[in-house]
Formats: sequence, structure tokens, C-alpha cells
Amino acid sequence: MRETARLTWQDIVRWLTAFAVSLVVAASILGNQVHAQGNDAVFSQNLVDRALRFGGSYYDNGIHPKGPLEEVAHDIARRIGGYDGHWYVISFMIAISAAILGVAAARTTMATRGNRPVAVAVALVVFIHFALGDAAYSGLLYSRNILVTLLAIAWVLTLEDRPWTASPRVQMTAAISTGVVLGLAVQTIIPAAIDAASIGIAALVLVSERVPDAARRKTLRRATILGAVGGFVSAPVWYLVSGSFRSFWASWWVYARDQNSAIGLSLAQQLSKGWHTAYSYYQHRPLLFVVLGVFVAYTFVAWRDFDRRTRVIHVALLGWLAGGWIQLVMSERYSDHYFSVVAAPTAMIAAALAGHACPALWKWANVRRFAVAIPLVALLLAFFLSAGTAHRLVDSASITSGFTSAARGAELRRENQPPTNRSIQAVLDLVSADQDPLLLFDGNQFLYGDYRRIPATRFQQNYFLTGSIYLGRSSPKYIPAGAAKLFAHDMLQANPAAFLKTGDVNSPIVSDWVDTRFQPVFDNKNGTVELRTDVADSVLHGPAPTPWTAAAAPDTDQGWTVGDGHASFVKGTRDIAQDRLALTGSDCTRIDGVADGGAGSTPGVVFHVVDSTGKDPEAGIALDGATATARGGDGGTLESQPTGAAAGQPVPFSLVVGSRAAVLVVNGKVVAAVRTPAHAKVLVESMRSGLSLTDLKVGPANIGSGCPSS
Repeated sequence: MRETARLTWQDIVRWLTAFAVSLVVAASILGNQVHAQGNDAVFSQNLVDRALRFGGSYYDNGIHPKGPLEEVAHDIARRIGGYDGHWYVISFMIAISAAILGVAAARTTMATRGNRPVAVAVALVVFIHFALGDAAYSGLLYSRNILVTLLAIAWVLTLEDRPWTASPRVQMTAAISTGVVLGLAVQTIIPAAIDAASIGIAALVLVSERVPDAARRKTLRRATILGAVGGFVSAPVWYLVSGSFRSFWASWWVYARDQNSAIGLSLAQQLSKGWHTAYSYYQHRPLLFVVLGVFVAYTFVAWRDFDRRTRVIHVALLGWLAGGWIQLVMSERYSDHYFSVVAAPTAMIAAALAGHACPALWKWANVRRFAVAIPLVALLLAFFLSAGTAHRLVDSASITSGFTSAARGAELRRENQPPTNRSIQAVLDLVSADQDPLLLFDGNQFLYGDYRRIPATRFQQNYFLTGSIYLGRSSPKYIPAGAAKLFAHDMLQANPAAFLKTGDVNSPIVSDWVDTRFQPVFDNKNGTVELRTDVADSVLHGPAPTPWTAAAAPDTDQGWTVGDGHASFVKGTRDIAQDRLALTGSDCTRIDGVADGGAGSTPGVVFHVVDSTGKDPEAGIALDGATATARGGDGGTLESQPTGAAAGQPVPFSLVVGSRAAVLVVNGKVVAAVRTPAHAKVLVESMRSGLSLTDLKVGPANIGSGCPSS
């Protein structure tokens, strides 16, 4: 009989490694969807959402002083994942970006005489750092993360011999591809030219070792250079041909120039600030300083022993790192996430040292014997030595394992809104739908996503219209040229139903428009909702011409008495909290009336908006004289507002029920708002005996409510 194959300890280690790698990769694929929603990413999402809604180029829909690749990524994610699944696709892209950086690091290790186990270990550590690390730039897909990913692709093409020694067609493809990705990198962030040049020059130099024919080498080098030029000018040419060059230039060049000039530093001051920043950076990261010091020292000591290829690799890596620091100095800003541009070449330098160390380490028999365990040990150390990274893994794994659908995730996020947000959300939902335009004058771009809306104008943050530059000075000269005309164009195009006022409006461009076209209708601590005049009039004073009639007579144990245009309550045999009268049998209705407690008593009434199918939880609005309260599905208080009604006096009211939300209007303002379930109907409950609802009339819901008549 054939003997059954026995597992060796090496086989067990390989299986454990494969299992651990699978867990880490799986956790990162969807697990970054929350962390990925950083400032710049949300800005890009809003910009793309606006472009998809209103058309035009990215630069027609937002001020963006970088190349379009970040917007392209969000555009792809939006089209694949939809509005609710967008960030899950971005998380997947982040995993791909980290994997490319890991492959580049592994290829660097192999290029400096490393072997496969060490290369795999290096790739895992680099992947974990850029996907799940606790660094500010990890787990993101900002423009600089895209930049270092492009540079990593070019670096892999530079180090890989096979494409350059294959058929002429493959050689040409490699040359053009290397140039194009470098050109796109510089297009994304222009100061990255030195980083890209370091890698590009290395690729051009290494051609001489790979292609024996001089004429062919010249052709391939020319193709690489032309590819770089083509990649760089692709965006300007595209926008020139498509007719959006003026918008592109106003952002990519003019606003980028303003961002630099607004810092106000001389060249000497820039260099001094850069030096102090680098000193502080390595002071807090001594291990990185040691790695760089060892690399520079080894380069100097072993230079004569290096072959030409190794020399090129070392010089290119030092040039890439120096280019990253020069890029930071030229940008004159040192936000935490910017440091990916030096982290990537540092990772490659560490990978190169790992490769150089392999021949010496492999002289030890025990190292060779346990080499199969090196990737697993490296993976475990990556988490063990960084508590922040381990926590990110746990959080990411939780997100991934708990994923059911993008729609369910969006619903949970909506259910977890703070109560004051829910009220504003309900008012917005009454007059507009998800992904409709919302006007804001705020620096917080997250508000659009919080309320599931898109920017009404290309100036999605207020600093564009006040001339305030990020980490720089403020001046009217930094307001984009023609801003008033562009703002008016956008407003006429979007025609937003609502303006959410969250603070002072210190831009005449915005205030002049809002003051003449919008009316405040609701406010709480999170802001004031102002509605377009025609929408506000429809909500506050919409017609209700038809006298109310009950759909059916109350049961004999109820305390309700009904007639045309009125209903009254005196406690019957049924428990008062369960004694409800149907006011409407469906949504899309306006109910006007007067609540009277009688004999100077405070009128108390609760309007329950319930799902006629019984599937969704109900919502409620309680009117208790001088106070109106929005209630959740469990009957708990979400938010209370004063109505302005006099104590003990009748209270005229309007209950407006749209397809998505319901609001209570008292004294010409919205005093409570709730999200309504699907297939809603309204039941009324008296808080105490002696209630009368008089002069009841019904009519259609307001315009923009999502109802057929709106």
C-alpha cells in the first residue's frame, strides 16, 4: 500500500503563514472603509458626486489643485459601488495600493541579492504598514498615496529585467509604461518631479545593461521620455480638447500657485523649516534614522564592490527619498498624511538592506533551516511591535466580518445619527431626496455625507469664497477669479431646496443670494435650515382646502368623537395610551387644525406616523402646548423645541407628511421633524382627557416631498 504523505513542520508553518496572510488581506479589503473617509477623500467624493449629478469635468465641479487621478479613483468607486458602497470600493483600492508597494519592496530585496523568504517577509511588513499601520497616511487613498503607488509601479518596471529583455513589442510596452506612470505621478503633484526623475533616470541607465543594440537602446529611452511627457500632459490636453481647460488651469495651476504663495516664506525660510521638520521627524523615529544611516554608510563603504546595477539602485533610492523631502519643502506644508512621500522610499531602502543582509545571514545553517518561518515571524512582529497597527487590524476585521451589504451599512449609519442631526435630516428629507444638492457655507465637507446630500456649488467649503488658504494667509486676492459668476451659475443649475446655515456667512457672494431667496424654517444647535422661498411657503403655508373626515367611526370603547372637520377626546374604557384615531390612511398629506385643551388647559396630542404594513418602526411628534417633541420608534425623546404658544391656549398647527419625512409647523416655523416609515399613515393620540381638534382640513404635501403632486 502507498504510504500516506506526512506533514512536516515546514508544511505546517507554510499553512499557518498562508492562513495569517489571508486573514490580514481579507480584513484590509473592506476594513478600511471607515478610516478611508478622511478630509481629502470626502472632498473628492463630494466633487465626484456633483460631477455625476450635473455633468462637466471634475474641475468644473470643484477647486482641486492636483491632478485628476484621485477623482478618477472615486469616480470608479462610485460607479461600481454606488452611493452607499463607494467607500467599500475605495477600501479595496487601498488594499491594491498597499499590495503594489509590498511587491515593489519585495522586488527591491531580490534586486540586492535577497532571497524569496526574506522578500516575502518584507512585502508583508510593507503591506501591513501602508494598509493597516498606525501612521497618518496608512489606509488612505489620498493623492500622495496614489503618487507613491505610481512611483512603486515604475520602480518595479525599472528593476524587472524580463520586460526589457523580451520581444521588441514587450520592450516598447515596458518603456512607454514606465514613462507614462512617472508622468502621471508628476501630473498628480508637480513637486514630485524629482522623485519621478530619480526612478526614470535609473530606468534609462539600466537599459544599457539589458539591451545590447545601441540603436534599440536609444529608441527605448526616447519612448520612456515621450511616455513621461505624454502622461504629464494628458490631463491638460484632455481638458483643452473637452472644453474645460479654463476650469482645469484655474485649479491645477492658479490655485496651486496661490496655495504656495499664501504661506509667505522666503526660500531660506522654507529650507530652514524643512530642516527642522526633518530633524524632528527622525528624532521621533530613531530607527528610521539608523536605517538611513546604515544605508548611506554601506553605499559609501561597498561602492567599489557594487556592480553597476546595484549602484544605480542605491543612487535612485537616495534620490527618491531626497525628492520626497524636497516635495515636502516645496509644498511648505507638513500635514501628517503628506509623509507617505518619504515613507515609501524609506521602505524600499529598508528592503534593499534586507536583501544585502541575506548572503551573510544565509551562511548560518540555522537561518537556512528556519527560513520558511521568516514571513510568519515578520507578520507577527509587525503587529506585536505596534499596538496601533494591531488595533487597526481588529477594527478592520470587525468591519469586514460584520459586512452584509452596503445598503445595510448606510441604514445603520443613519439609525445612529445624533438626535439633533436626525431632526435636520428629516427637514431636508421633507423637501429633497438623497443625493440632492444642499447649500452649505462651512469648512466641514463631512456634512454633505452626514445628511446624504451633494454640494450645490463647486465651492463646497467656505474658505474658497473667503480667500482663506489652508495653513496659509487669507486675502480677497485668493478668491478664485469670477467666483460670483460661477456661484450664481452653480446655484441656478442645482436650484437647491435647502441651505443649512451652521455659522456666520461672511461672504457677500453667498449672503446676497441666501438673503433674497431663502427663508429660515427650523433651527437647533447644529444649525438653521433655510428653505428656498417657494419651498418654505409650501411647507409653512401650503393649501389644505378640504375639510377632514374620519375614514371610519371610532370603536365603542374609544374616547374619540368625530365629525366633519373636528375630533374630540374624553377618556373612554380603553387605555389612553392605546386609544388612537386614524387621521390619514396614507402619507403625502397635509393636515391643518387647532389643538384645544379646553377650559384653559394645555392641549396635548401625539401624532404617530406608522408603517401600515407593520414592518418598520413608527415615528412620533408630540405637541404639548408650548413644547413639541420628536420621538423615535421606541417612543423615546429625540429632540424638543419650543412652539411659542401661550400656556393654556389653543394651538394652531400643520402636520405635513411627505414620502420620506413629516414635520409639525406651529407659529410659522417647523418645531419637530421625524423620518417616516414607508407606506405611512397617521394616528393621533391624546395625552390627557378633554382634547379637541377643530378646523381640521387636509391637502397635498409640500413641493419636493417626493409625493406625486409635488
